[in-house]
Order: sequence, then structure tokens, then C-alpha cells
Amino acid sequence: MGKSAGIWGEHPPADATNALQGLASQLGKALPGGVVEGRTDGYRLAVEPDAVDAVGFERLVTAARARTDESARRARLLCEALGLWRGAAMQDVGLRDSAAFDAAIARLHGLRCTGDSGS
Repeated sequence: MGKSAGIWGEHPPADATNALQGLASQLGKALPGGVVEGRTDGYRLAVEPDAVDAVGFERLVTAARARTDESARRARLLCEALGLWRGAAMQDVGLRDSAAFDAAIARLHGLRCTGDSGS
């Protein structure tokens, strides 16, 4: 399976390289300049991890879980984590037919609803 399998699964577009460049271009236009870096082996999102809502959400939930004896602090962390949600997980990405992408959404949704990341 090629590198594009993680994005499009078993049915990549006819010109996966061009399609990937298009996705990276769209992302680059939606984000501040210089955040999407082109590299010889693909693309890199050049931001601090917590600048990505999904990463910040997971870190806050993990921190809240660790506070089993501090219920007020735990509640504040969970409220902060939920405050990062605006609609469905990754609703604006528009990536279809990707098992990896669907699994990431399901994991985030499960963590949000039940506090269980599935791991």
C-alpha cells in the first residue's frame, strides 16, 4: 500500500500526488502563512501541538483523568476540553473513504462522549 493509503484508503484518486498537493494548498490557504511546510517526503503542519484543537482536547482530558482526587480541577479541565468543540470532529476537512480518518474521528468522538479513547 502506498503513502496515500492512509488518506484515501483502498481507492485513491487517479492522480493521488496531485490530489494531495491540492489538499495541502487548501489547508495552506485556510491557515496563517508558513504553517503548512512542503518537504521532500510530504507536508508538515508547523505549529505547536496544542494549537491543534484535537491535540489540546486529548491532553486536557488526559490531565483531567489524572486528577482523580481533585474533582474541582478535574471538572475545570474537562470543561476547558469541551470548550474546544465546535460541531462534529473534523467536520470541515471533507475527506471521504479514508478508514484512518474515520477511525480518528470515531476515537475523538468516543473520548468526548464517554471519556474513553478506545486504547
